[in-house]
Amino acid sequence: MSLRFWPFPSAGAFWLGAWVVSALLLSSTAQAPEQTPEANPACTRPGVSPDSSAAAETVLQKHARSLGRFNPSFFQTVDERDSVFSVTAKSRPVKGIHGEVLARVSPRFYRRLCVEGSGRLLDGRVITFSRRQGGEPRFRVTSSQYGITCRATPLVPYRSVAVDRRQVRLGSVLYIPAAEGLVLPDGTVHDGVFFADDVGGAVRGRKIDLFVGFSSHTENPFTASQRIVHARPVEVFLIPPELAERYSRAHRLQPDREPALAPD
Repeated sequence: MSLRFWPFPSAGAFWLGAWVVSALLLSSTAQAPEQTPEANPACTRPGVSPDSSAAAETVLQKHARSLGRFNPSFFQTVDERDSVFSVTAKSRPVKGIHGEVLARVSPRFYRRLCVEGSGRLLDGRVITFSRRQGGEPRFRVTSSQYGITCRATPLVPYRSVAVDRRQVRLGSVLYIPAAEGLVLPDGTVHDGVFFADDVGGAVRGRKIDLFVGFSSHTENPFTASQRIVHARPVEVFLIPPELAERYSRAHRLQPDREPALAPD
C-alpha cells in the first residue's frame, strides 16, 4: 500500500516529522556569518593586484594636473632587417660624429633613419642621431637597445614620448588615461605613465609622439585597441614631482654612457 494514502500516521512518525520541521526552521533563520566582500576577478587587470591598482589610480587621478588634449602620433627605431630596405643598393654612407663611415645603407633606410632618429643596422648595432655638421646628420653607436633620447635616456617602448618643449617641459612624467589598462606585448599592464624625454622636428604645438619600438613591429597596442589613434586627441596630465620619481624608478632605464646631443 502506498504511504501517501495512509489515513492516520502513527504517534512515533508524527513526533519525528515535527522534530525535522523544527530543525529546518531553526537552520533557515540562523544568521550567516559576516563575510568580507571579495574583488570581482573580472574587474581587475591581469598581473596587477586590486589594492595596488586602485591606490595608484586614486593617486594619479587626484594629483595629476591636466595639460589639455594633444594629437598623438607614433615613432619607431627603424630596423634595417625590414625587407622594404633590402631592395635597393646600399649606396648611402651613415657618418659618425668625426666623419667616419659607420655603415652603408640604402637611400630609403637612410631617409627613414633621419626622420626617426634611431636605427638598428644589419649587424645589430644601434645608432642614434648625435648632431648636424655642415648640414649633414651625424650618428653614433649606442649600447641602448632602441636608441636614446635627446636627454640621453634610453628609449623605452610604450613609455618614451617626444614633445614640443614649449608645451611640455622635457623630463616631465605624464599620465595618459587612454593607455591605462592596456596589456603590452610582454604581458605587463600599462598604468598610463609616460616620460617626456625627447623632441622631434615634426612635433610642434599640441602634439605628442609616442615611441612604439622597432619598425618591424607592425602593430602596437595603442592603435590595435583603438585607445590611442593617430591624430585623434587624447587628454594628457602632468604628474607632480613628488610622485614622478616613483614612476621614474619603476619604468625608466639607466641613462646612456654618453650624451645624445653633442654641441655644434
